[in-house]
Amino acid sequence: MILEAYSIFDHAAKAFNQPFFVQTKGVAIRTFQGTVNAPENNTVNQNPEQFTLFKLGTYDDSNGAMVPLDTPEPIIKAVEIHEPQLNKEQISETLLELLDKVTKLERINGQVD
Repeated sequence: MILEAYSIFDHAAKAFNQPFFVQTKGVAIRTFQGTVNAPENNTVNQNPEQFTLFKLGTYDDSNGAMVPLDTPEPIIKAVEIHEPQLNKEQISETLLELLDKVTKLERINGQVD
């Protein structure tokens, strides 16, 4: 089977990370997105502006042949798919603010004394 080779480029280190091999570009993006938005802290989700996913070429797992691209192809930047995680304190504050707004609206509508 022909697999596509991808790597995450670290702009601060000016280096590519160890490549990984997947069936399609969509699977590569999904894998990258999982790293970028992982619930546990990692270098990528703490500094998304410093990482980009690149396609490096292809790999044939039936004969071990690798065919590199002439130039690695940028696919997507981590910052484009990063979804910042709220910590418990931020969630609590947000919920309290929403509850306060609901209470005010209920008072306006005469639903609360």
